[in-house]
Amino acid sequence: HSHGEYILYPWAYQGGGCGDDGMHQEVGEVMQSLIASVHGHSYTLGSCYDVLYVAAGGSVDWTWGDQGVLSYTIELRGPDFVVPPSTIIPNSEEVYPAALYLTEWCSSPMKFTFPEGLPQIVQANEETPVRVDISIWGGAPINPGTEMLYARIGSDDPFTGYELTDLGNGDYEGMLPAAPCGREIHYYFQAETTDGMTFTSPEEAPDSFYAVDAWEIDVAFADDMESDQGWTVGDVDDDADTGIWERVNPEGTAAQPEDDHTAPPGVNCWVTDGDAGNSIGDYDIDGGKTTLFTPSLDLTDTGDPVISYWRWYSNDEGADPNNDIFVVDISADGGDNWTNVETVGPAGPESSGGWFYHEFHVGDFIEPTADVKMRFIASDEQSGSIVEAALDDFTIMEIGCPCEGDFDGDGDVDTADLLFLLSAWGTGDGDVDGDGDTDTADLLALLANWGECP
Repeated sequence: HSHGEYILYPWAYQGGGCGDDGMHQEVGEVMQSLIASVHGHSYTLGSCYDVLYVAAGGSVDWTWGDQGVLSYTIELRGPDFVVPPSTIIPNSEEVYPAALYLTEWCSSPMKFTFPEGLPQIVQANEETPVRVDISIWGGAPINPGTEMLYARIGSDDPFTGYELTDLGNGDYEGMLPAAPCGREIHYYFQAETTDGMTFTSPEEAPDSFYAVDAWEIDVAFADDMESDQGWTVGDVDDDADTGIWERVNPEGTAAQPEDDHTAPPGVNCWVTDGDAGNSIGDYDIDGGKTTLFTPSLDLTDTGDPVISYWRWYSNDEGADPNNDIFVVDISADGGDNWTNVETVGPAGPESSGGWFYHEFHVGDFIEPTADVKMRFIASDEQSGSIVEAALDDFTIMEIGCPCEGDFDGDGDVDTADLLFLLSAWGTGDGDVDGDGDTDTADLLALLANWGECP
């Protein structure tokens, strides 16, 4: 159907929601993101009644109301009801992945989602918690006690099952097993329904699985935003009238967080004006952009620095939603030149509020220097938009594995380390292979690592 660039779901004949516990909205947000990822077109998502107009007798309402079938009307881009031939291929290209996702989603009634995301790296030699939500959107209920995490270290060993801890309301927590530094953990989730059906995430598990590397993680800098650590607000071309960045305990609205990300007793975060006001649009960003800068960060002594943070971005409220973006940049020269790290929006699941985790290797974007800075730019360049952003728990980590045999810590295995090992012969001080003593096996391991540490 054309035109309008809408993803519409029930009800169309009345307001008040269609009693689906957010299912249409949740699936629609992924479809919205997939459409935008092709040619950048932002489709408005919502019930027909709320975002367009009353339309009684439509097939979308009947399909869901009478048949219980998940249903949408996608209004293609125009510019008019008579669509020019030049738009046929672009329309098809951008809508196809959304339709394919909807088909795949409907193929399985059990859904696995990860409210805190899946871990990108884990601490070596330690168990790591991972949260998963498991829900049923139709069919038989979940058989209690069948909710499992299966994991293995590397590809050689079989998967081992670990029971998930039930946290209530469909939330579960599993523990990834401890892995030696430099090894990869493979894992997947599984649950059964009371009628004997088994479902996994990923769907093709164990042939497909999630994977994460175990490293030694040293935190070089951490800021939970509870105190002033040198962040600054304002760029020369900032022009927002309201919604300027500030470090406060925010007041929650439909667009901005009520709580920071840090677990209590932490309360503060950086937010684009933490006041709620009398309406959602009182203190959101208006009139342009507002910029938040990190302090200068000296990364010269970190071998492979990884920066992580939790961010909040809401761009789906108001009369003109999903038209703005949240930009994150990094600089190696104190802010003279900038490289984009990520751009959030204009549409998609991470543009609708909620805390989301992001991390990246600094070396993938710039050379680590003594004057690294980052900036976080939130903008409202469109009329009728409600835009809010927040930032919390900014961390710089150094990851890697210790170089076996580098006893003096100078970055290589050489004669000095060999002499130390020989002086510790028969004790545990020169232990390289981890068996508790210093013997021929340790000498051979040291010689195998001879030279500069990787």
